[in-house]
Amino acid sequence: MQKGTGQTEGEGRIRIRDNSIDAVRGFAILLVMAGHCIILNNMQDGIVYDAIAAVQMPLFMAVSGYVAGMTLRIRDTKDLLRKIGRRAVHCLTPFFAWIFVLYPFRFFSRLKQVLFQLDLGLWFLMVLFLMTAALYTAVWARDCTRLKWAGFALVLGIYCAGTVWQYLSGVTFLSPHLTVKYLPFFLGGYAVRLWKEHSRKGTQQDTVQTKGKTTAALLAAAAVFVLLIVRYDMVTAHSRAEWLLQMTASACGTAVCGVLAGRLRDGKGKRFLSFVGRYTLEIYVLHFHFAGILGMDQAGLSLYSAKGMGVVLATFLLMSVITACLIVLLKRFKITDFLLFGKTPSHTPS
Repeated sequence: MQKGTGQTEGEGRIRIRDNSIDAVRGFAILLVMAGHCIILNNMQDGIVYDAIAAVQMPLFMAVSGYVAGMTLRIRDTKDLLRKIGRRAVHCLTPFFAWIFVLYPFRFFSRLKQVLFQLDLGLWFLMVLFLMTAALYTAVWARDCTRLKWAGFALVLGIYCAGTVWQYLSGVTFLSPHLTVKYLPFFLGGYAVRLWKEHSRKGTQQDTVQTKGKTTAALLAAAAVFVLLIVRYDMVTAHSRAEWLLQMTASACGTAVCGVLAGRLRDGKGKRFLSFVGRYTLEIYVLHFHFAGILGMDQAGLSLYSAKGMGVVLATFLLMSVITACLIVLLKRFKITDFLLFGKTPSHTPS
């Protein structure tokens, strides 16, 4: 991936921001915003919205796993706890703070509801933290014990088995069904990063052959994605077979969108996506509050009508402007930047 020139300091080293990763994030958050404009105005259609729903969060999870694999090393137990602590601040501070902001007079009752049904709150932050903490612990077992990769596999195996058992037994604390759904994409992104780090540079002929194979694979994945989107429901699975088909569609769509967005040529489009991608958390926690701002949820509009498309476009633009203004305002103050977005003065964007 091509790298940008933006530099940030973190953990004693200079990190160069990867504009391609930010572009993928930017594309993913735009999908999320468009999806909320559609569903919160009751215009989900079974094709466009299903395609968005199949890709938006799996793509986020995959790129998060990919970033987690970038030079991730654990020196000792203290280093492990320090890294997990930083992720807790980044993810869990806004998770809990927004519950208080939205429900100040019934915080504890709402908190209890959210902990057993994460999608009532900012579920992405909690699920991402749980998966990241498990990955960090697995890396610690690999780097700091004699078990090496066996320890890595053991830790992740225990975490996966425990989550699946919790899900199958009907225990809803921390909504294990969300982890079961998104952990494969998170670990898939991490695995891709490991593969890229350990792959050797081939000859020019090998590079051409690899590009040809990659293009063929992406075309096949795109074809499978379209066929599954048209044929099956991507929002609700009515059986385990449909769930597997949903996961297959998400994997294909994530691969296609991730590669295409990441390999955009440098230009205004990529710079715009990269800029948006640097504020995905801020956009994520704010934008959906304004996705129904025009109050058209009871209008019975069709997404394929001129009025319906106009409403979605107008909502998207209005929501974007309000969200951008609020981000600028809230990030001017350290306390709101910390509580609502989990950012500290020493925070290193990742």
